[in-house]
Amino acid sequence: MEGMMNDGEIDERRRLSQFELSPIIQATDKTFAETREKAQKLAEEEKKKATK
Repeated sequence: MEGMMNDGEIDERRRLSQFELSPIIQATDKTFAETREKAQKLAEEEKKKATK
């Protein structure tokens, strides 16, 4: 049964995979926030141009 993993090994692998994904998720959230801010600034600039 060399290829079989026990419950402890499976739990450890799950824990590590979640840890590895965390920075990716945080970076994505940050990117979305930056994009929203840029879009809002552009919309405000366009609104100012339209009112002149």
